Amino acid sequence: MTDNPTFAPPPVGVPAYPPPTAFAHPAAVTQPKPHWGLAFVAFLLSGICGGVALYFAYQTDRRFDRGDLHGAQEASHLARTWATIGLVVGVIIAALVGALTAAASASGYL
Repeated sequence: MTDNPTFAPPPVGVPAYPPPTAFAHPAAVTQPKPHWGLAFVAFLLSGICGGVALYFAYQTDRRFDRGDLHGAQEASHLARTWATIGLVVGVIIAALVGALTAAASASGYL
């Protein structure tokens, strides 16, 4: 086996394995956004979905303060999702109310 250069021992003075390197940590852990403003507007437009968004926005800050970064990121994502759903539902409801009011006004009911 010593005739095969692939399995030859390393030259004298060269380590057999590279030296261990330090584990690279992220430079800084950033707090996920709780999306308070978006959740509040969603609450004004669509109470239930906005209320759920406000709850998850609160959970984002609370989980990050406890050191649960993954949980805070998940709560931030859920807050944004529920706030977006609340905004869409609120805009659709506002458009329907506006269209029905315009139709009722044009037909003389109002």
